[in-house]
Amino acid sequence: MESPLVPSVLEQRGTADSAHYAWWCLLNPYGEQPPGPAPEGMRIPSSAAVWRKVPAWQWHRAGTGRSGAAAILRACSCAPGLEEAAAMALPEAMTRLHLGPGIGPGPQPNTPPVYRRCP
Repeated sequence: MESPLVPSVLEQRGTADSAHYAWWCLLNPYGEQPPGPAPEGMRIPSSAAVWRKVPAWQWHRAGTGRSGAAAILRACSCAPGLEEAAAMALPEAMTRLHLGPGIGPGPQPNTPPVYRRCP
């Protein structure tokens, strides 16, 4: 779960500003020190086991909401299967990623092209 899945779920569940705030609130206490020399205070995402231990009040304090926290915790419960998807071909990996409720392609495919700034 060192992947961008957690911040991706946060961004799908709210505005960019609220997702960045939630990520900051969660990464500071639950992130890990990066290996090797790193700037003071730099954190990297933790393992799925650590994310599963985040208490409900901390998700609430970060402004994540129940549905966002639930989607992240579901992803953490099937982390080994999601990590296997990294070695799969893209169609199979996308199918694997979309199996869990709350993790999907996001709103972009249903958004009219004018809103995506496409020609």
